[in-house]
Amino acid sequence: MNIIPINDGGITYTREPDEAVIEAIEAILAAAKTGEIVAVSFGMLYYDGAASYQMAGRAGSYALIGANSMLLDDLKQSLRD
Repeated sequence: MNIIPINDGGITYTREPDEAVIEAIEAILAAAKTGEIVAVSFGMLYYDGAASYQMAGRAGSYALIGANSMLLDDLKQSLRD
């Protein structure tokens, strides 16, 4: 599913690699390849301001719902800062 922002606050996006994003994804991939991570759910922001989400694996757990709830709280707080 894609989510298109109604008001993005005038943020200008550029299409260039972000090393922090690459490092985070590589760390997650490495842990998934060893079997340490068995489910994921995440949101993605694209260079044009569009966003989407994805989930895979054994994603139906209360622990993962709690982790996503905490992530949502952190995202909302980052908008306030």
